[in-house]
Amino acid sequence: GNVTLVSSMTLTGVTLTMASTSATLIGAANTLPNLTVDPTTAGTITLGTSDLTVSGTITVATGDTLSLASGRTMTLTSTGVLTLDGTLSGAGTLVYQPSTAFPTSGNASSSLTFDATSNNQTVSARNYGGAVKIDNSGSTSGRTVTLASTTINFESTLDVAESGSGDVNLTGSVNNPTVNVTGNLTCSAGTGNTITTGNANWTMSGNVDLTNCTFSAGATSTITMSGSGTLTSDSETLRHLTLSGTVTLANETHLVNGNLNMAGGTISAGNSTVTMTSSTASITGGGQTLSGLNASSTGTITLQTSDLTVSSSLTVATATTFSIASGRILTHSGSGFTPDGT
Repeated sequence: GNVTLVSSMTLTGVTLTMASTSATLIGAANTLPNLTVDPTTAGTITLGTSDLTVSGTITVATGDTLSLASGRTMTLTSTGVLTLDGTLSGAGTLVYQPSTAFPTSGNASSSLTFDATSNNQTVSARNYGGAVKIDNSGSTSGRTVTLASTTINFESTLDVAESGSGDVNLTGSVNNPTVNVTGNLTCSAGTGNTITTGNANWTMSGNVDLTNCTFSAGATSTITMSGSGTLTSDSETLRHLTLSGTVTLANETHLVNGNLNMAGGTISAGNSTVTMTSSTASITGGGQTLSGLNASSTGTITLQTSDLTVSSSLTVATATTFSIASGRILTHSGSGFTPDGT
């Protein structure tokens, strides 16, 4: 049946096994040593009304569901172990603090916070069905959350934003995974946080907002915006950039140290400027219109495959060559043209 804990309980060496096929657990902000969800037949146990911390093991058996109600938080401390053979669901949040990689088994569709308050962490290669936050709620700076190898699918949003005074680093440079984010990639709070992609491709279907983060992309990494969203690069340098969705460029300068591909996209450039900084790079125009374009490198930027219009300023910096491939057309409809290069 239901279990209601009262506040300020002292629970030592206890394993609470929820065996009902449908029951509610009221945590009352207590710390429980161990929690097992294992009804005799497939069932759902819901954390409702108040939060709960588990310091030992959380076990969700095959066919069973641990549901976190809206507004509820269950925290697994750094000393804990999660065995997820069933399903973690609900509109609430699991705060995951252990250094052990998050399980690759079972289903995880609730919101999930990786909290590196006590140690570094690993994000396993799997599907994450709910919103994922990379956090450091503590005061120790330099915590690292490492993305595992192969492919990681974030089926909602991915946010890097510490809630404490210590920063956090999300890195793909160790294992170079392919990362897919169905929603937004953001750095919603904090200072000193970093995102490092490694050399694989990251694809986002929503907004990309790098405000509050330092961003570093590997030499062969491509950031793709494939859905409907706004790119806010906040003066961070992108490597290869593909805009194949319906993309709005924030009114700022976007630095691209690689190739720019706009084929298949619909770009709203506003009053933005794209600055190409790579020594050798290409632009696939896709028939799109940019507001400002600045070719600023010591090499050659080539317009290839499809055409491009620049509606405001066009700059070719000193020692830079802007090459227009055979059959391609670059249309400059603006008033500012600075041809200091070639």
